[in-house]
Amino acid sequence: MSTIPNALPKYYGKRSPVRALLLCRLSGPPDSFASSRQLFNYKEADGAGNLGAADTVCDGAELMPEFKTLDFTEGWKSLVREPIRQQLEEQALPAYLARQRWFASKGTDVKRAESKGRFVLPGRGGNWMLATFRAHLADGRSEDYFLPLAAEWDTSSSGSPPADSNEVVAAINKRNESGTLRDAMADARFVADLIRATGDKVTLEADGSSLRFNHTHAYFRLHEEDERNIRKLGAEQSNSSILIARKMVLKAYRKLERGIQPELEMGRYLTDVASYQNTPPLLGSIEQ
Repeated sequence: MSTIPNALPKYYGKRSPVRALLLCRLSGPPDSFASSRQLFNYKEADGAGNLGAADTVCDGAELMPEFKTLDFTEGWKSLVREPIRQQLEEQALPAYLARQRWFASKGTDVKRAESKGRFVLPGRGGNWMLATFRAHLADGRSEDYFLPLAAEWDTSSSGSPPADSNEVVAAINKRNESGTLRDAMADARFVADLIRATGDKVTLEADGSSLRFNHTHAYFRLHEEDERNIRKLGAEQSNSSILIARKMVLKAYRKLERGIQPELEMGRYLTDVASYQNTPPLLGSIEQ
């Protein structure tokens, strides 16, 4: 695929190394990609899922005791209504970004995180918001970030956030329900829906812009049991990597940059044109 603000999906598979929000094959430690306006790329992974030292679970994040509570009565539409939009962009998101490892300008205050793109992806696991935000910093600079969102409603009576509250952007409520607005990359159902949408070559339209899911000839669909074996891979740094059934790795680039993504361009050529066998085949991507 082409590009959506810097988060790409990749799959890795049975003959080569891992990558993510591009699709390729996997064997050995995950490599990293630089993204342009791509959100994801996928690559395939080796059948044994041999990731060596990289095959670790992300360490726990500090628990955050309090979250801004947003009125979510109208679902995703609530986030563009005032005063909810202002509360999200000026309070909840700046606080969330400041505690993320992948936030590039650590130590610099975020004055506002302006919404720049919003695409709703319907899926089996729910409706997801693929969003990009422009962080306006106290020193006058701005940076664009990819943050897919999930609304998770509390089914218990405690109303408490999930154990890793570092994933939580804000608390939400509607009528008599309470829940959390959180990073969808932490939800295996979201990852599975992304892979399905890539296989179906879905195009999402919003505000005069489009988000395109695409795949190469190397793409393959997951089995139902594979979708139950999805987890984070390693500690997050400048991106987020997800291991999928030890067959694929999905890498989401968080900080977005404009320009042509060399890795995607090269991956497409090596996979679909040259049929080169000694690198992870590109399986798919998501672009704006």
